[in-house]
Amino acid sequence: MDNMFKNIEEGPRGSAFIPSCGLAYRFMKIERANAKSELEKFLDKKSLEFDEKKNYIGLDEVIKNGFNWHIIDFIYELGAIKYLIDHNEILNDPNDEHFMTLKTRFLRALDNGQNEKEAKETCLSELSYFSHITTEISKDREGLGKQGLDIANKGRHGIYHYLKKKPKDEYSLKLIVKEFKK
Repeated sequence: MDNMFKNIEEGPRGSAFIPSCGLAYRFMKIERANAKSELEKFLDKKSLEFDEKKNYIGLDEVIKNGFNWHIIDFIYELGAIKYLIDHNEILNDPNDEHFMTLKTRFLRALDNGQNEKEAKETCLSELSYFSHITTEISKDREGLGKQGLDIANKGRHGIYHYLKKKPKDEYSLKLIVKEFKK
């Protein structure tokens, strides 16, 4: 994984990749912090599909029960990442979204107290898990797919307003969590 980031960061797309990852990371850190109180209420009312060690335990359970916090967080972040990539001429490789998602998840795992080895394992397993989720969401256009698209669009709008330094609550992660909590 080090080589993968190093290849991008030191390559021709590095001048766009590094700051874009930094923006996505800072944006999500702020959004998660703002959503913390709503998240605590959300987690009290929803059963998670993760064990005590926060390991994923079943895709079927997630799909059967709809969205959980991890899916909401990922899709919102993915919307922000897609916005940054779509609005950057240098980030034009089909894998840029994948790499940026890995990098932001890696940085988040480090923030959560994991060492680099654990953070690498976590972000790779999360990305594998989330690729299954996005596949299932894309199959269900009227249910999970429609909700997933709405969350991603709010992530796109959220980072746009963040970059303009005029955040709007209607596109916040906090509001999304609050709506799902009901």
